[in-house]
Amino acid sequence: MVRLLVLIGLTLISLSDSSAAASRRVALVVGVGEYAHAPALANTLNDARDVAAALTRLQFDVDLVINPDRAALEKAVRRLGQRSRGADASLFYFSGHALEVQRVNWLLPVSADVKSDDDLRFEALDLTAVLEQIESKAHVSLLFLDA
Repeated sequence: MVRLLVLIGLTLISLSDSSAAASRRVALVVGVGEYAHAPALANTLNDARDVAAALTRLQFDVDLVINPDRAALEKAVRRLGQRSRGADASLFYFSGHALEVQRVNWLLPVSADVKSDDDLRFEALDLTAVLEQIESKAHVSLLFLDA
């Protein structure tokens, strides 16, 4: 966790100009730990809160989302896409369960009930959807998965 925060800080320092106040930085930080149909994760919520606090100190406008169901996760990602337009930096951080199936990466919301590969489309969020929301909208886009 400490290495991740240091990496984020160094990356942002190298990207920033001399006036941090003039830059606009947005972030979506998602922590999922209390799964209904998968093993609970002990540290994801604390990690998400710690990352959100660190990003706030680095002058990010942070949207912290804890234990979202699929609809809430999708809504937060769409909101990040809107907020990313014209931003100097856009950052997405996810701490929770994720899967890779047939070269597609899926983020699992708290409500995910995956019994077969066919369920993923309806129960999880394709990481490509996140990338589509942040790519080419901000000067710099960063994506961190702790999954």
